[in-house]
Amino acid sequence: MSSLKNDPAQVGMVKKKPQFKPRSLAKPCTRCGTKHEYNKCPAFQKVCKLCKKLNHFAKCCKTKKVDSYEEEISSHHFVVSSLSSERNQKDWFELVEFENKYRVNMKLDTSAQCNMLSKEQARSNLKIRSATVRNLVSFSKDRLRVIGESKGLVKVKGQEYNVKFYIGNVNVQAILGEDTGWA
Repeated sequence: MSSLKNDPAQVGMVKKKPQFKPRSLAKPCTRCGTKHEYNKCPAFQKVCKLCKKLNHFAKCCKTKKVDSYEEEISSHHFVVSSLSSERNQKDWFELVEFENKYRVNMKLDTSAQCNMLSKEQARSNLKIRSATVRNLVSFSKDRLRVIGESKGLVKVKGQEYNVKFYIGNVNVQAILGEDTGWA
């Protein structure tokens, strides 16, 4: 057998070429910028600091470079708790006339979700029935006990509106809220 190794008769033997050529390390990687073996990229599963996408570094990022900086807006909700202006404006009040010609100077409040009267304002002038809600919560998170409600036509600035008022147990500022339709 050892004589077969040096035997020139074995010329017809075919050697197979490898199916995959090892990649040349001559070109830098387009994802990380360095030279490395084909599937040994250090940027694999890494997040780009510019575009926040996977599998490349910021120095090789292909997103367009912009001269201005844009801050990403988060999905949080924002609440405006107060607004002010340079002019000294007072609260907005209107004289509201009820069907029985009873009049109340009411604060018009676009952020109020209901209409309010105090028990003193409603007791002698309006028909009060049992309330559908027990408490109301103010903007400042204070609870106000509701003792009843009243429905009827009111006139604001010459326009008539069908309005439901909640009657508060304490002396509160009369409020005409945004659900009335006057705004």
